[in-house]
Amino acid sequence: MRKAQHSRYSSLLISLLLLSAPALANELDTLLAEITGKDAETSYNRLINAESQFAGTPSFDHALGVAALESGHYSEASFALEREVAADPNNASAYLELGRAYHAMGDYPAAEAAFQQVEAKNPPAEVLSILAKYRTAQSAETSKLKGSVYFTLGRSNNLPAGPAESPLYFPIEPTTPVTLADYQQAKADRYTMAGATLSYYTTLSGNWIADMGIGALTKHNHRFTNLDNDQFSANLGATYQQQNDRVRFGLAYTKNYLDNNAYLSDTQASIDWGHLLSPNSEITIYGKLNTYNQLQSDNDSKRWTLGSRYVESFEDLPFKPMLQTGFYFGSQKSKQSANNYTSNHFLGYQLGGLWQLNEKTAAYLTLAYEWRKYLATHPQYLSTRKDGQWDIRLGMNYLLAPHLTITPQLSWTKNRSNQAISQYKQTRFDLTVKYDFE
Repeated sequence: MRKAQHSRYSSLLISLLLLSAPALANELDTLLAEITGKDAETSYNRLINAESQFAGTPSFDHALGVAALESGHYSEASFALEREVAADPNNASAYLELGRAYHAMGDYPAAEAAFQQVEAKNPPAEVLSILAKYRTAQSAETSKLKGSVYFTLGRSNNLPAGPAESPLYFPIEPTTPVTLADYQQAKADRYTMAGATLSYYTTLSGNWIADMGIGALTKHNHRFTNLDNDQFSANLGATYQQQNDRVRFGLAYTKNYLDNNAYLSDTQASIDWGHLLSPNSEITIYGKLNTYNQLQSDNDSKRWTLGSRYVESFEDLPFKPMLQTGFYFGSQKSKQSANNYTSNHFLGYQLGGLWQLNEKTAAYLTLAYEWRKYLATHPQYLSTRKDGQWDIRLGMNYLLAPHLTITPQLSWTKNRSNQAISQYKQTRFDLTVKYDFE
């Protein structure tokens, strides 16, 4: 998202044109005098430490809002300036700075509403000129087309995600072993992947944003060519956002091919609600309904999921870590009663973090666990299946050049099951080069 360039000089000039502050208490007056002539980041750090003491005082909220805006803390700027306009609704300067904060956050409908408040108060011509520049920038940003192309080299020690044991013995026929084919066992292989995505979004009337996208992926294996797969996807959505809340409604369709034969399609409907708890933290609650069509069998199914995520960034800590945690639960049920042993209930947990090592390099680590309990007895194992799956991913994004990123990633998966055919371990290494454009 493009952010408007701001200068501290222009902010002080606007404030002089529009702001007529009342007499300040001695302590606050001293604080504001201390930051006079300081750079925006220094002023922000000094003021944010005093927020609990002076928040709600219009002159303090204005100073904090401008300092936060100029130093790139846009959410904190909006919080402070919202307090100011609530306390002083006739303050055109406060509405102007609030509009600039919303603009920097990409909330253009809210920015326009604030700018209209400025216009209603008959500001000087210099301020009207500033409004015109922001509106021109907003007009250019209301619609955007962007995309990416990527290429991956990888290796897996268990490409089919199959069991290490072979032959297998089933309780129903203990004397008759079943020997799995190579492509069904834990066998290593190299692979290459290539893909592309294209997305478009546009701001509609009011606070609505529409988005849509398409994607394609192809994967080719060195040994197990019968496991080569392709994937095509499309999605569209609509988002309603207002200040600290957003709600998105989405539809997505994915079709998968195995060895050039269509074998699975997935239609998904989703809704998620996000709420900004603070300038650096957000909570999301979501729901999804997936309909899976097995195109080469009759084991179609539906899966519903409910979950939540919490994200918080720590801008003042070394490496500016951003941490995310979440949990989800749901159920997947076969449409065919004869295949009900594939239906299951599940519960999962996720934890992850991103660390900005320098301006070009970010490292990430994610951990996830999912527990599944199946709903009927397997006809060959004569038992009800229970799984517990661990996933760990460790990687790094390195910006080689503008829009060009290289990502090495190490992934490890272990699925423990009381049925040997479903138990496996897998370690993968991927090296991806991606180019983003817009």
